[in-house]
Amino acid sequence: MAREARACRGRIGAALAALLISCAVWFSAWALDPAAQKDGAAKKADKIAPARPQPAAGAAAHGVARPGPELIVVLVRTTLLTLNDALRSDNFTVLRDLASAQFRAENTPGRLSQAFSDLARRGIDLSAVAILTPELSELPSLDTDTNVLRLKGFFEGKPIRIAFELVYLSDGGRWKLLGLSVQPVMAQATKSQPAEAGAQKPAHKAAKP
Repeated sequence: MAREARACRGRIGAALAALLISCAVWFSAWALDPAAQKDGAAKKADKIAPARPQPAAGAAAHGVARPGPELIVVLVRTTLLTLNDALRSDNFTVLRDLASAQFRAENTPGRLSQAFSDLARRGIDLSAVAILTPELSELPSLDTDTNVLRLKGFFEGKPIRIAFELVYLSDGGRWKLLGLSVQPVMAQATKSQPAEAGAQKPAHKAAKP
């Protein structure tokens, strides 16, 4: 019986020794193999919760990004040049058709012609905005709940300074006109009432959506 017990212990000891040698050989191979280390690190990383992606610069909470300076210049110039074409031709169809659905619902071409009749009567020419750079008197305001962007500023022309307040709505990835107010001011002259139109009756001398 004692002989059998010693033999059994001997077989167990030999098996443990072989297992330890095998583990040592595997660990040495792993330590010398960078690819194996990288794979092991990747498996460990799978158990760590991934970091939340950071929002892109300028992105709003509802996925609408605040336009950069270049796009703001394009928006302002395009709107005022389209208005200028409407004033010169007495045809506000294009200005209306390019605007938001809310703007179109509230304004017919005839109503827009009436709203800007004073500018047409005075022969105001807005074509200078094509070469002038708009200056913003307030920081661009983006309402992330309604996706409404407000731009307020002026073009420092001579002899006319063109003040504006423009309201846009993000629709299908594009900024569409929701309201506008334009006020040309002659040098050394008193302020005139601004011409304005919007999706709703404007307040505080500016078109408000």
